[in-house]
This record gives sequence, structure tokens and C-alpha cells, in this order.
Amino acid sequence: MITSLRSIVQHLIREEFRRLKEAQFEELSDVCSTSGSTHEMNMCMKGGKKYFLKFPNENPFATHDVSLQTLVEFLSYSIYSLYTGVTIPEFELVYHKGAQRVGLITSPASGKQMARRVDNIESFAKGLSAGIYVDVLLANWDAAGTGNSFYDDATGIATRIDPGGALTYRAQGGRKGDKFSEDAPELHSMLSPSYGGSGKVYQYSDLKLAADTFLSVPWGAIESKINTVQEEVSNELNKMHQTGIQSQWIGEVEEIKRKLKARHTKVKEHAESTLNP
Repeated sequence: MITSLRSIVQHLIREEFRRLKEAQFEELSDVCSTSGSTHEMNMCMKGGKKYFLKFPNENPFATHDVSLQTLVEFLSYSIYSLYTGVTIPEFELVYHKGAQRVGLITSPASGKQMARRVDNIESFAKGLSAGIYVDVLLANWDAAGTGNSFYDDATGIATRIDPGGALTYRAQGGRKGDKFSEDAPELHSMLSPSYGGSGKVYQYSDLKLAADTFLSVPWGAIESKINTVQEEVSNELNKMHQTGIQSQWIGEVEEIKRKLKARHTKVKEHAESTLNP
């Protein structure tokens, strides 16, 4: 945990030892500025330190509680955190009692935000390499090439941010439905150089490193992490009397777990064939 992020969270959040914390928004007015998107993104400064606070807005795609995408994003971050060599921000869930919505607070990423066209695409791709098969597993279609990653030239570290388009959701809040499937078609689409997003970057990557990283975490560890996150979040939603989204959350995670198990088998086979062609 980054100490500065923890201290910021402790200052702004009343119940600092709870995973799902209640944000005191009256304390944020003088330290945060808002930028518009499908989410309300607040860039906050406290003691010279920067962090980001994001809450979902209403959107025309919503068929579930709008906080559900945030919870799925939190689950994606949690799975990424299992893999050594895959860099993500520090992240915490927060709860806006007034709006009855769940949000995310994250630390900033180092380096420069990347987009589809980058001058140092080969170096950037090498920095992303370790997590490529994890991107495929999670169907994180926007992991590279769309501004959802940062690259630090000095350290060679690439940081993945905002996996709001992973698992069951599209980045703009729509549902993937059957496009998030057990067949893991991303093994062919995302890894293809013709793919409009990640493929243009991944063609320069080190797939052997990606395979080694992916195979270092067995399915049992992933399933255990999913179960832990499901239970902890469910318990906190219950404490906040959010039984409606709690029920949706439990069902969502069960679908994700079922599909991820099948996807993991296919991605594992592909990773093994990369190491032993």
C-alpha cells in the first residue's frame, strides 16, 4: 500500500478500517475537481499528493444498479493484483451515502498516458508484456491502445488503469452479454495485429514473458480471490443496507466465475503452447 494514498484515505474517510468506506464529500470540495465522462472523475490534491476518486453517473445503458460496473472493476483490479510484474494503481472502494453509490479511489500512475499512436510503441509493449494473457482472460478490451495505460520511460514500467471495460462490462457502461464468453475469442482478436486496440501494441510484446506470468497463478488462487472479494463486498453492502445491489453483485460474480474458469483453461493452453510450440 502506498503510504500517501492510505493517509489520504484515512483523512477523508470516516470508517478508515472498513473495506467499503463512506466518503465524506463535504471534506472534498476544496481538494477535488471534476471532469465529465460516463463516470464522475475527481482529481484530488491533498498535501501535494494526487489521487483519483471515481463514481458512476446515470447512463442510458444501465439495466443494473450503476454501481455494479464499479464493483466489477474492483474485482478486475483484484485479479490483476495476483500477478507479479503486472503494475496497477493502489485501489480502494468507497461509498457515497448521499447518492447511494459505490466508487473507487486510486493512486496516480507514473509516466505518460498512452494512446493508439505512440512513438515508443516497442518499449511500451515490452512494459505491458507480463499482463497480456491476463488482459485476455479478463476480456479487458481496452487494456492497451486506448489511453488506459501509462508508460514510464525512465523505469520501463507500464501501468494498467481503469479496467472498467473488463469482464462483463464495456467501458462506456454497456453490458457485453454473450460477447464475454467461455470460448475466450480474445485469444484471436486481441492478439491479432489487425485488432483495433491492444493488437497493435501486443505485436511488439514478449508473449513468453506473458505466458510465464499467467501460468504462475493457478486457477485455484484466482477462484479464491474472487470468492474473497465477493464475500467481503457483499458483507459491506449488507451493512450499508444496499440489498438490491448486493443481490445483483452476488449473481454477477457467479456468472463471472463460471465463465472465467472455462476461459482460464483456454488461455492456459495457449500460454503453454507459446512456451512449448
